[in-house]
Amino acid sequence: MNAALGPDELRRRVDALPPERRRAFLAAVRADGDRYGVHPLTAAQEWMLLLAQLRPDSPAYHVPYRVDLRGELDVAALRDALDLVVARHEALRTVFVPLDGQPYQFVLPPAELPLTVRDVPPDRIDGYAAAEAVRPFDLARGPLVRATLCRTGPVDWTLLLSLHHVVCDGWSMGLLF
Repeated sequence: MNAALGPDELRRRVDALPPERRRAFLAAVRADGDRYGVHPLTAAQEWMLLLAQLRPDSPAYHVPYRVDLRGELDVAALRDALDLVVARHEALRTVFVPLDGQPYQFVLPPAELPLTVRDVPPDRIDGYAAAEAVRPFDLARGPLVRATLCRTGPVDWTLLLSLHHVVCDGWSMGLLF
């Protein structure tokens, strides 16, 4: 098993294992998760996932961030910078996959973070940002970080980042920004 499989394929393969091999695999993950790209949850992650299961549509654990920019913007360079940050920080590439009824962290391989670019009238950016902040996350498929760049004028931009709290906290957000 390796992280290149993707969460759905990993779940399918683990579910297909005979019971004894499935128990052995999950025991190995608990003992040495790095070997498989699958890791047990921390206590904080277990709590966060329980709360997310109780209220799956709640945006209470969404972490929105907004940066207003003015001037010439190299969108390709911004895209590259976001991709490098996501490649460097495994938490931003982590999803939470149930295996044999127990959730595990699954670190995905580095990949391009989709950067949506939209033209948004300046008088509508607040509403657009609010709608982006509450858009649900799929914790099992990800990504658990989203980026949207809004052009609000010829040289005016708003970068909207949304993360799920299960992959970030106040300290890590300080590092990100």
